[in-house]
Amino acid sequence: MARLARDGLSNPEIGARLFISPRTAQYHLSNVFTKLGISSRSQLDRALPAGPEPGRPGSPPPPCPGPAPGRPDPGQSRCPLAEANPAQPAG
Repeated sequence: MARLARDGLSNPEIGARLFISPRTAQYHLSNVFTKLGISSRSQLDRALPAGPEPGRPGSPPPPCPGPAPGRPDPGQSRCPLAEANPAQPAG
């Protein structure tokens, strides 16, 4: 949502893209501004990292999480998100 606002979309345009109301878009952007410590859309360029949106073609995979708190990592866990081709059955 913040990237859409950074790219110049209005609340009604963001709402249409995300299937939410313009008021809901405004609410969430307000929360984003608070978390980023900014007060306007014009500051989004500085606050958001440049580059492709995560999950879009050409984007790097997200980092793999570590073991869950309180659970030992057997050392053999693999992160399917980082693999080019997710595990497929042998055959």
